[in-house]
Amino acid sequence: MYIHNNHIYFEHKGQTLKLPYSEKALDVLSDRGMDITPITTVNGRLKRELYPFQFTAILKCREHGWNLLLADQMGVGKTLTAIACSVAYGAEKTLYVVPANVKYQWQDEILKSVSGAPIVHVCEGQTFTDGDLHWINLANHIIINYQIVNYWIEALTTVHYDFMILDEAHKIKHRQSQCAKACHTIKRNADHAICLSGTPLTDRTADIWNVVKFVDPTIFPSEFAFQQRYCTGLSSASATVSVNTLDLHRQLTNSGVMLRRTKKDVYKQLPKVVTEIVPLRVSSSALAEAERKSVGMMRNMVRSIGAGRNIMQFKFQASMEEYMQEAVKAKMPLMLKWIEDFLEDSDEKLVVAVVHREKAGHVIYRHFKHCSVLIDGAVTGKNKVKMKEQFLKDPNTRLLIGNVQSIGTGIDGLQSGCSSMAICELPWSPADYQQLLARLDRNGQKETVNIFVLSVYGSVDSYLAGVLDRKARVLREVLDGRQPDDAELITELMKVYDAQNT
Repeated sequence: MYIHNNHIYFEHKGQTLKLPYSEKALDVLSDRGMDITPITTVNGRLKRELYPFQFTAILKCREHGWNLLLADQMGVGKTLTAIACSVAYGAEKTLYVVPANVKYQWQDEILKSVSGAPIVHVCEGQTFTDGDLHWINLANHIIINYQIVNYWIEALTTVHYDFMILDEAHKIKHRQSQCAKACHTIKRNADHAICLSGTPLTDRTADIWNVVKFVDPTIFPSEFAFQQRYCTGLSSASATVSVNTLDLHRQLTNSGVMLRRTKKDVYKQLPKVVTEIVPLRVSSSALAEAERKSVGMMRNMVRSIGAGRNIMQFKFQASMEEYMQEAVKAKMPLMLKWIEDFLEDSDEKLVVAVVHREKAGHVIYRHFKHCSVLIDGAVTGKNKVKMKEQFLKDPNTRLLIGNVQSIGTGIDGLQSGCSSMAICELPWSPADYQQLLARLDRNGQKETVNIFVLSVYGSVDSYLAGVLDRKARVLREVLDGRQPDDAELITELMKVYDAQNT
């Protein structure tokens, strides 16, 4: 089975047949027992299968000369779609410019999605070394964040790129910023560009001009003419009032430069719950020491037997509490930035779940007090309902921040106005984790639920996230009602830790 000239060719009863490509056609062929993986894995070049709507993006990108503004709503899978476009093209070298807090999320996505042995280099710091130059020359995938791209121009322009991919591309909306200038300079060494943005059209249409120019400068060649048409109708280049927005949307869509799908558009293709572990690269001597202690206690607990096992389990959980407190302190700056980016890159509401009230919930609330409500143990039942209603009904209240115990039970109705949750600290119990997910994954939810687990990269924190999510998926799929006990969870966590660190 393959696609050529927007037709699906397949074998049936010894004959080669063809159908006009559509997402529905893929579904029909799959329902009839035909193997569509040659299409959904791009002939095996991807380890993971694409959803039909993601493959549609590849065709749209190809139709527009392999340049695209991918404006899918957050939670629809823009990251994998962009990677798949470069893979389908046959790119040998791709440069990704992304926010700092998701660099390692992109690295993980590439490593678990691209077949073969992709070489990935992540750029760090404001200075580069000869070693960095070596890896930039060798790597297939190079990842850098916006904050430092200006310092790496000399290094990044030593090679040629098939693709340049910008995540949250509205970061270059101001063409005179150093970041935007740096990206345009490096773009001269790239054949094709994909810009990702969940909110390309804001209340200030002037912001999109530079993003579109990056993808295809022929769409709106003159910024002056663009502002006359879509900002005020006057000649002032500093105008901020948006006009003719429907016409602008039609121009972007009909030209083929922009493709946008919402979660509602593709709801039937997506699973009910999608969990994304967001790895945050942080380090501190206190965190390293706390992890060393907790891992030692974990080993002792797994090896212990009889009554001693319960004692060691208690000691391990005490050491994990110390580790989690150090982890949330180290993660906090990047978590705050991730939430800021979520609010900027979408118009969605977000539930933010924490474990520690003072060290996490209150810190996050103080940072986002202007657009959030905080529900914890100090909030009475009546006020809890009042805050929930404010979150659901007030368009300016984008965040509901709460600790696991306070929002895990006793709050219903969140599913009517929210489908995204950021778990900043993991509960220890699989039952508590499942209760958290159930705040959004319940009757009345009309969109795919997106769970973002913000975890310390390559640590016990991230391994625990994977174990808890695996347990939650089993519980959703197997209706035996059995919850794994803590000892079982620790044993599995130990296995994962050893597998990742040997």
